[in-house]
Amino acid sequence: MRGWWPLALIGVAALVWAIGRDSARWNALVTWLWGLAFFLPHLWWANYAVGVIPWVALSVAEAGILAGGVAAWTWARRATWLRHRTWLHAPTFAVIWVAAEQLRQVWPFGGFPWGRLAFSQGDSPLLSLAAIAGAPLVSFAVVLIGHYLADAARLLLAPRTGPAGSRDTPTSRDRAGSAAADDGAASDGAAGQATVGHATVGHGGTGGGPESADTGTRDHVRAATYRVLAGALVLALGALLPLPSTQAEDGTLRVGAVQGNVSEPGLGAFSNAREVLHNHADGTHTLAEETGQGQLDLVVWPENATDINPRVNAEAAEEIDAAAQAVDAPILLGTDRYTDDARYNEMILWQPGEGSTFAYAKQIPAAFAEYIPMREVARLFSPAVDLVQTDMAPGQRVGVVPVPITRTGETVDVGTVICFEVAYDALIRSAVQEGAQFLVVPTNNASFGYTAESEQQLAMSRLRAVEHGRTTLQISTVGVSGVIAPDGTVQQTTELFTPDTFTADIPLRSTLTVADRLGDWPVIVITVLAVLALAVGIATGRTPRQRRPGARRARPGARNGGPGTTSGAGAAEGKQAAPAAPTPATSTPAPLPRTEVGQGRDPGPGTETPVGAAP
Repeated sequence: MRGWWPLALIGVAALVWAIGRDSARWNALVTWLWGLAFFLPHLWWANYAVGVIPWVALSVAEAGILAGGVAAWTWARRATWLRHRTWLHAPTFAVIWVAAEQLRQVWPFGGFPWGRLAFSQGDSPLLSLAAIAGAPLVSFAVVLIGHYLADAARLLLAPRTGPAGSRDTPTSRDRAGSAAADDGAASDGAAGQATVGHATVGHGGTGGGPESADTGTRDHVRAATYRVLAGALVLALGALLPLPSTQAEDGTLRVGAVQGNVSEPGLGAFSNAREVLHNHADGTHTLAEETGQGQLDLVVWPENATDINPRVNAEAAEEIDAAAQAVDAPILLGTDRYTDDARYNEMILWQPGEGSTFAYAKQIPAAFAEYIPMREVARLFSPAVDLVQTDMAPGQRVGVVPVPITRTGETVDVGTVICFEVAYDALIRSAVQEGAQFLVVPTNNASFGYTAESEQQLAMSRLRAVEHGRTTLQISTVGVSGVIAPDGTVQQTTELFTPDTFTADIPLRSTLTVADRLGDWPVIVITVLAVLALAVGIATGRTPRQRRPGARRARPGARNGGPGTTSGAGAAEGKQAAPAAPTPATSTPAPLPRTEVGQGRDPGPGTETPVGAAP
């Protein structure tokens, strides 16, 4: 839905709020449930197309990868360097989240990057970030803001018990030893404490009374304000960054598009392949009547516009060539090519009077839809696997189609990816780096009925248009088809399951965005940082049980509490624990001077800080 992009920020904030325990298992479970609540409705179209079991299995798998990412975050934040630098929690969480999204893009079975947070930001100020570092940077910004919102909410809703128990300014929190608990106080069984952002606040802090409570409240509000401002700054940065220009650099291309439609939605839509071919040929003749012969430079048909291969079927070739000659322009159309043991999903360029002169084959076939991994095992769960009788093989050519333009005598490089390939970062980027001047995303959405699948693809095409600074034309057999400017503006769209045609003047551009120039480097950096954070957390972090005051850790040669045994906070510093002096039940520590609290100073030697308070 357009205009609902803030829900992505709120959804992330809700998840961050819910994964407060320092338990990898608990946080993974919560995230898995959160992921199911997202993916099951988001991927509902899979249920419509192939049934309940594949739909649920896909949702479970995608949610599981996110759950693994949050488990990795739980381990990473136990590292000493991170526990004491709470200002790094949000960006570290965002790095690990984006790394998990990248993992979904490549694994398993070639990956399935549907539902990345970046794809929800078509109307957001953050969309401009796509031109800097693509979808990874947009997702990073969404997670960063969501984390800041969760921190701010925790701070505002946590109990305030006075300065010693609630002093939560950035200065004190960033160096606080209590941040080692990082949301783990509740699960560690630390009675009388509450989690606030990424610090632990004692309920029974010293220095009670109206004055100290007011100070604690002010400090919490101040700390929450800092986080809200940090999130607002990220949004402002996105709003201030310029979007790619919509001006032509290499002339303009007059393009026609044909959405031929099918007789009925569902898997049986293409049982009459001849009818689908007729629909697209008729639409092309309609374009010729509306625009006049020779007025179009190129006509685009969708994926699977003809399942009858015109390179081997004379009737299909004759019908397509008649349509091409009617508009006196080449047609870029989708068809299949079969070999002895495989098939290829291709877009071919059909020149009037010449036939097919170029072919691009889909590089990433969809697992369990266009080819069946582990067919014998998959058949145990769904008989629908046998609907795919011949597995699709991947193409090896970058999606750049050279189109000769009769009007100018020049050749225009058209970048193309087929259907789900629009979700994969590297494919379109490779086409643009190879010289693509505008982008075509042909797709066949007939199998998904009146679901949101086609709109979801259009949202991905919007991000790609901005990421690469290219006008992007999405053309579907049944809709939604549309034209998107390089700044992400949707200039025109069609309706679902209606025959339609449209024309557009496409500005040709050759300037590379920063995202195109950086290539894979943002992903490489994010992946390395995520792996390092996880490795350091596992190597140096301590579990909640190890951090409890009663936990004992013996030095070499020391046993059973003898000399050299340490416990509690002293163990972390390698100090020998000393017996604590009994405290009279009626004793009440004197409140700290307000000037020290207000300025976030160390209380000084001899002043005790309650367990969990930020020193």
